[in-house]
Amino acid sequence: MEKDSRAYDGTTVDWLIDPLKRQGWQPPKPKNQINIQPQTPLQIELTQSQDDLEATKQRVEQDQQKKFQHRQEIDLGLVKPMPDNLQQRIHRLGGRS
Repeated sequence: MEKDSRAYDGTTVDWLIDPLKRQGWQPPKPKNQINIQPQTPLQIELTQSQDDLEATKQRVEQDQQKKFQHRQEIDLGLVKPMPDNLQQRIHRLGGRS
């Protein structure tokens, strides 16, 4: 690069950067920018595992909400609770066929 004797006023460095860019120079990437690389199989597996964990948490939360809502319906008398021995009776009836 040729020596440039122009004065710099401190507001912009375009007069210096533009000629450098024309010569193929590229500005450095900001340090806080994450270097994006292809994911390794381990990273992919970890991502899938995290997604599975999140989906499981959501299912558990939905199940708890349904149980809570059902308990409220029982308490309000909107539905009757299942008799304690109903599951045993169903099992016995199924075994007879």
